[in-house]
Amino acid sequence: MDKKGKGLKNPVKIFNIILIVVASIAAIMFVALSTYENECFKKEYSYVDEACSSVTMSFIRENYNLLASIFYVLVGVVLAMSFSRILFWVVRRDEKNVSIAAVIFAIFAAFGIMRIVSLIEENQANIEPLPTTTDRPIEPWDRPMVKKPIMYIYPEKETELSVKLLNAGTLTSSYPKYENEWKVKVLPDGNIYDYKTERNYYALYWEGVDGSALNTAEGFVVKGEDTAKFFEEKLAILGLNEREIEELVIYWLPIMEKNEYNFIHFKTEEEINNYMPLKFSEEPETLIRVMFDFKAVDGDFKTNEQKLEKKVRKGFTVVEWGGREIKD
Repeated sequence: MDKKGKGLKNPVKIFNIILIVVASIAAIMFVALSTYENECFKKEYSYVDEACSSVTMSFIRENYNLLASIFYVLVGVVLAMSFSRILFWVVRRDEKNVSIAAVIFAIFAAFGIMRIVSLIEENQANIEPLPTTTDRPIEPWDRPMVKKPIMYIYPEKETELSVKLLNAGTLTSSYPKYENEWKVKVLPDGNIYDYKTERNYYALYWEGVDGSALNTAEGFVVKGEDTAKFFEEKLAILGLNEREIEELVIYWLPIMEKNEYNFIHFKTEEEINNYMPLKFSEEPETLIRVMFDFKAVDGDFKTNEQKLEKKVRKGFTVVEWGGREIKD
């Protein structure tokens, strides 16, 4: 028996060490992911707080889906290992080790259940109707969405490129499907070949939730019937070409021209980058990001006219546009 016990001792010890290491990593990931979700992801979807712009939070934001998947795998491993330990020590009638293994199993079962409940709540929140009373607080999912941001890419030569959206946790849709990055080959004429789908595109598309406040301090009050003319003039100043302007107008004109007047505010580069930072494997020489907010208003709505800075394209250029409708 002694020899048998000694023979089991080292394997058991190694097994326990592996269990402790895996459990520790999973616990650290649980804390990190929970902190990111509670403190950053649901905080107006704007990463202006120092805690949410730290190196750690930025890394989690950039690799959120991958890290969440790894966490679930580690939890599964810990549950399987701890359950096997329970059976092992029950057979050997070692109550102390049975208790330790049971505690580990219970803790990580709770971790897994908490994550699953969180996902269920998020999915339910996504399909809940907008609140018509003040019976419950407005959830992040009730907030306005940035509609149809599309990204055109114009390199000076054929370029292999990785494009990352660093606030991907707010995405509601994308095409081609965004999973941690878009890995593409781009031609000078703007054609984009996506390696994952093996298809060609003229732009990259995404939409996402944006709960930031509407800035009414400056902007423009525009008649609905003048929407097209307004965008043709202002977007040219901001650096869009005629094709890009046409595509923006075609999408937004049916929505905006039905209003008698619209208040329109163009977001600053800082506001856009706080909401959805971009990362390119090769940085463009010119990056033009146009995001605007609008809401239907009366003709006597007062605001200060917004000053727009003229954009000039030079070298490798990336252009992105999108908009957000604010409803009362």
